[in-house]
Amino acid sequence: MGRKLKIHPPERLKEQHKLEQFDCGVHAMNHWLKKIARRANNDTAAVFIVRTGRRVVAYFATAMGSVPLVSAGKLGNNAPPDIPVFVLARLAVDKEYQGRGIGQNMVADALKRAMLASRQAGMRTVIVHTLTDDLKKFYSTLGFKLLEPDGKTMFIQLEEIRSAL
Repeated sequence: MGRKLKIHPPERLKEQHKLEQFDCGVHAMNHWLKKIARRANNDTAAVFIVRTGRRVVAYFATAMGSVPLVSAGKLGNNAPPDIPVFVLARLAVDKEYQGRGIGQNMVADALKRAMLASRQAGMRTVIVHTLTDDLKKFYSTLGFKLLEPDGKTMFIQLEEIRSAL
């Protein structure tokens, strides 16, 4: 009988975390974690990982951004020319750990972090760019809605997050 490893809650990516074995099944997401995440962390993104021991089994990255009012669709009421947003930039779970609720838990963690960030910087929404129809379904089950006109960007208002917490 194998030893069951504890899955730790999300924490910031550090040098001692092992990335080599990570494989979510999407080359671009694997490559970003293994080759770019350490450089991006604390600079262009905040990278959070879920681990067993030192092995990373899931990750997400957040950043601040903006959406131009002309493409903001449902976000554009009484808004400035560029609407400040919290971006859930990346999220991936190792194939071996998919289907265990880790992805949903990471989104919940990211949304709590967005709420904390909103106390320090003005913003009204969280956005995510979906790459596939499966991702659109995943995020819609968590309360995200499509942001027209591009059909790939989804959002959830901070007020909706506040009411859910």
